[in-house]
Order: sequence, then structure tokens, then C-alpha cells
Amino acid sequence: MFSSQSQDYGTETYKRTSFSFSPNVGYFAWNKLALGARFSYDIENVKIGSTEDKETDLLFMPWVRYYFLEPVKPINLYGEVFYGMGSSKSNDDDAEGISKYGLEAGLSWFCNERVALDFFTGYRRSKFEEDDDWASTIYLGIAFQIFLDRCGPKRVEAVSKAR
Repeated sequence: MFSSQSQDYGTETYKRTSFSFSPNVGYFAWNKLALGARFSYDIENVKIGSTEDKETDLLFMPWVRYYFLEPVKPINLYGEVFYGMGSSKSNDDDAEGISKYGLEAGLSWFCNERVALDFFTGYRRSKFEEDDDWASTIYLGIAFQIFLDRCGPKRVEAVSKAR
């Protein structure tokens, strides 16, 4: 993910640039239920006038995803919950712990047996170790998924029975 924002406030300009790389790996533990983990590396640079701040986050986020429809459908609905923990470093300060948890709901469109596009919305809360307050985020997203074995052996049985 990449985002950039710029806005003028009278005599000062606000600029925010962020980059996030979050690969997933998962395994279908049961029919329609996948367990996995996401490794997230985020960089955010904020500049207000002549003041510049850079924040780098590194998180490990286990997740659970459930597909609601049968695996033979080209479109499927899912729900996902996750919890993440890691570290955040701002400028030259020492790194501090960070926690995130959230849930997502979305639609997976399987272009073929092994490739899907996910369209989703989510709610996430995050908290820095030293803070008392949680920050909340609502977001929309699109993801590209590659399945090495979509829904495991039951998928093969379902396809055989459908033919």
C-alpha cells in the first residue's frame, strides 16, 4: 500500500506519505476456516512546515478467517479477526511496543481455482505501549490472494461431486 496526502494550512503545508508491505501466509485448518499470520512493515513520513517526523512499525499479526459460502463458488464472503503485536520507532527515539486488533469483512472473487481478488472493509484499534488511549481506524481495501490449495481436500471432493 502507498498513500500520499498534501494540504495547505495558511502559511504551512502538511504532507503525509506512507508505505506498507503486509504479506500473508495461511492454512485451511478446516473446511472454510483458515488460520494464518501477517507480517506488516509500515513507514510513515509526516512533514508540517519545516518539522518532519518519521515512524516505522514492524508487526506480527496472527489471524483467523472464515468463508461463509461453499468453496466451489466463484464469489465468497468472509469474516476475519486479527491481533498484532510489535514495535514502533519514531525518529531517533527508542522503539516502543505497539498492539493492534481488528476485524474485516469482505468478498473474495476467485478469478480461477487459485487466484482471488479480495474487496474488504475493516475496523482496527491500535495502542502504543506507553499510551492509555486506543486509536480507531475504519478502512476499505483490495488485496490479491494466491491459494496453493484452496480449502484443502474437501475442495477436490466438492468439485468432483459437482461435475
